[in-house]
Amino acid sequence: MPDLTIIIALYGAVLATILGILELYRFRVEQGEKKPKVKVTITPSLISQGQEVSPALLTLEAANTGQISVTFRSIPSLLLPNGKKLILLSADKDFEFPHTLTPGNSCSVWREMNKIARELSKNGLSGQVAVVGEFTDSVGNSYRSKPFQFNIEGWAK
Repeated sequence: MPDLTIIIALYGAVLATILGILELYRFRVEQGEKKPKVKVTITPSLISQGQEVSPALLTLEAANTGQISVTFRSIPSLLLPNGKKLILLSADKDFEFPHTLTPGNSCSVWREMNKIARELSKNGLSGQVAVVGEFTDSVGNSYRSKPFQFNIEGWAK
């Protein structure tokens, strides 16, 4: 028959291990809540005002899905497959820079597809290319969208 001391020691070791794992999990969750979380999407869109409809637009949206505010100090950009960035300087937007994005809120920029197509052509790109939307915060964190397939010739017209 096992000694009672050994049983108590094993029980204590198992309990301490379980409590240690739970404490580590709690710590990791708390640290994750302190990091900024921004979801960036890139989508084609239209804006209508009464009977008038805008030309086709490419919209970049940043949504703060985290628990802390994030401040954007510069204009978002498109990352191109050739490694260059197309900064959306003349894009329309629903906010001003610097812009603090509080938890649960979003902000957007948009630009006419045909203008983007012409700029991509000027950068030596053609055909269908994957572009990625990027917002950068004031401390240098980069938030990127999933790639968007952009047909340059189709939108250049």
